[in-house]
Amino acid sequence: MHHKSIIIIIIIIIIIIISIIIIIIIIIICIIIITIICICIIIIICIIIIIIIICIIVVVVVVVVIIIGIQPLGWSGQRPELSQATGMALVHCILSTFLGVACHCFLPLFRCSHFTPPGASTSDTT
Repeated sequence: MHHKSIIIIIIIIIIIIISIIIIIIIIIICIIIITIICICIIIIICIIIIIIIICIIVVVVVVVVIIIGIQPLGWSGQRPELSQATGMALVHCILSTFLGVACHCFLPLFRCSHFTPPGASTSDTT
């Protein structure tokens, strides 16, 4: 009779240990799931911020092009033409600034190559 009670106690202890291990595994799985959800939320927020920045840049470019295009009438009563060089210089300036910031801040995400703004020197010597 004594052996049966020891075996029952050992079985109960094994069941308790297995239950504790299962509870620990469930807790670890929950922590991993919560971490993955948080990472996904952070990625979604970053994507939304990037989309907002791109929309703001597009609106600014459109507004600036409209402002440059709406100029008072010249001496001959004709509207002066929009300077293509001025417009392109403005677009290059805005895009180089945006791409420079994007590649600097989000380099691992975008895997951008080195971006050199227009007019910058490409030589390594200083």
